[in-house]
Order: sequence, then structure tokens, then C-alpha cells
Amino acid sequence: MPGAHRDPKVSLFVIFHSIWSTSGVLVAEAEDAIAGVAQAHLAALTPNSREALLLNTI
Repeated sequence: MPGAHRDPKVSLFVIFHSIWSTSGVLVAEAEDAIAGVAQAHLAALTPNSREALLLNTI
């Protein structure tokens, strides 16, 4: 498989990055006020900040 990595974290990041970079828009409505605030904060992040958050999370 081209681009496959031995480290599962790197592979997950590659998959999540490809999904995140192509969408960029939240598709679900917030279930409550707290989720709405969290989605607003995520939407305000720059693409590089979102990637750093994603990488740090996994």
C-alpha cells in the first residue's frame, strides 16, 4: 500500500488529515450549547492549528 507507515499513529493521522483537509466544514448540528461552543472554537482554528490539535490528540 503506497504511503503506508509502520506506526499506526502516523497511519491514523494520514487518514484523519485527508478527511479533515477535504471537508473543513462541520456537518452535524450541535446537540447542546456546550457542543455548539466547542464546534465554534474548532471552526475558528486555522488549518495548521487543527492539524496540530489532531496530531497531539492521537
